[in-house]
Amino acid sequence: MLPNFRRKLNTTQHYSGVANLLDAQALGRGDVAHAFISNAPVTMDRTVKAVKTSGNTVVVTDNSTVQVATQTLTDDHTYSINRTNMLPTDPPNGQQVEHTDGYTVTLPIGPKGSGSSYRLNDNATQQAFPLNYRAAAKVHGRNVYEYNSTGTGAVKSPSLLKTLPPALPSAIAAQLMPSLPTASQEAIKQAGPIPPAIPLSYMATTNYDLQVDKQLGAPLSVAIDRTVTAYADLGGKQIELLPVLQLNVKTTDQSVASAAKTAHKSGLMLTIMSTWLPTILTILGVFLLLWTVWRELRRRRSAPDAPVDDKQPVNSH
Repeated sequence: MLPNFRRKLNTTQHYSGVANLLDAQALGRGDVAHAFISNAPVTMDRTVKAVKTSGNTVVVTDNSTVQVATQTLTDDHTYSINRTNMLPTDPPNGQQVEHTDGYTVTLPIGPKGSGSSYRLNDNATQQAFPLNYRAAAKVHGRNVYEYNSTGTGAVKSPSLLKTLPPALPSAIAAQLMPSLPTASQEAIKQAGPIPPAIPLSYMATTNYDLQVDKQLGAPLSVAIDRTVTAYADLGGKQIELLPVLQLNVKTTDQSVASAAKTAHKSGLMLTIMSTWLPTILTILGVFLLLWTVWRELRRRRSAPDAPVDDKQPVNSH
């Protein structure tokens, strides 16, 4: 995503990979044998779009659509960003956005490598985590910095929670018991009476690997490895059950090449605007000054001499 947040910004990156996930419909039917889909090919389209600008503030939507097996999963977010430093900022009046204190869709122009202290927003937990510099590299002719970040916490993304069941019928839980870790089975047995519907909560751990354009701060390549695990809320405790989503995707080679090509064009324009344009304007300014001085000197030389009065005034005294 390139940091050129104009009113018409609408950029899409494509990802591919594999996923293991819960089939909520099969689970709802009590079909435990087919409730989990394993090693399914997955594609993901992530679109960042500027929807409103006000001064140095731009409101962007960051929407992802995941296609896996017969399921379509969506993950939609809205952020308010300062166009100067790319950090979150207060939104324009009346605009609803997610709160975060980390970078969301791009790093600042000219990002730091070693010694940087950036934080990356994790949209699953809606928290920011350290973004650690790893190395310098090249991607399709562009100099990049490689970073890594890992976020862990309770799932807070409303769009992600929509795809996950809020409770598990006890009858289905009984069928799943043999598949649970031994420690979890013992914890459930000691939790006391089991309600007809067991409340569920979810924890997510996401690992991000980014290759970020050294000049622009735009991520050219992104790899995401996310695991969402279900927990049963029983007897005042959270008891780990099973992973319900394991997503491993990376930007496609074609998408990386396209992003690098766009970065080259944007980088050239940035170089012109930040380096050559000030120099050209300075030269033009000096030329204009010299031209003005030359015209003034020429005007003075071509002007006729003022007439001289030879008559002396008569002294009346």
